[in-house]
Amino acid sequence: MLLLACTAPAQRRTFDVASVKLLDQDWLSVRPTRTPGRIVWRTDLHYLIGYAYGLQPARITVHVPGGSAIYGLEATTSADASDAEIREMLQTLLAERFQMKSHRETKEVEGYVLSVAKGGVRMKDEELDAAKTFKDGTAAVHLPKAGLLEMIGRKVTAAQVAASFERTLSAPVEDRTGLDGTYTFSLRWADQNSEAVAEAPYLVQALQRELGLTLEKRKIAVETLVVDSIVRTPTEN
Repeated sequence: MLLLACTAPAQRRTFDVASVKLLDQDWLSVRPTRTPGRIVWRTDLHYLIGYAYGLQPARITVHVPGGSAIYGLEATTSADASDAEIREMLQTLLAERFQMKSHRETKEVEGYVLSVAKGGVRMKDEELDAAKTFKDGTAAVHLPKAGLLEMIGRKVTAAQVAASFERTLSAPVEDRTGLDGTYTFSLRWADQNSEAVAEAPYLVQALQRELGLTLEKRKIAVETLVVDSIVRTPTEN
């Protein structure tokens, strides 16, 4: 097992103004709402930490004293702040308001490996009506109807496909396809927890038949973020 210390930058980026407080509600958003110079979010610490460090929840180990809670975050910064800069500001907020201390750890966990099937990759980069409203580099999963899932990708890499499956499966997915191109596609499959609907097989079969890829469950080495300590109630704004 490899342990990597999380060292803070010499001078941390901070929001111009940031308000974060506990909320008495039971709904949240998995991603923040961003407009130039402003970020608004109702979320919990798992999603906040994940966004700040660019990790899926499956790669984060955190115990919140007193149980999970919903927080309201409102912050302002320069209108041209990049996504990387916003994430660094959130890391600073976690350290200062939640007294978060953490370290990175590489360990073997149950996950999946995405690879090219024996018949070769079938994904292409061609126009697709369903993907026209998507930004390049987007792979999103939605539910067209009960028991059926669909992933639509627009000019995505294999690594981005793996990341999308990681969010959907709530488990780490490692890209071992060796592919370096970008692809546009639509993939439909039946939810494993329901009876397969007539127009779609389960994920593994759909993936191989439509995209020429395989998804195999196995133990893989992944870098995780382990939160050593954190407080449930943030310090005053």
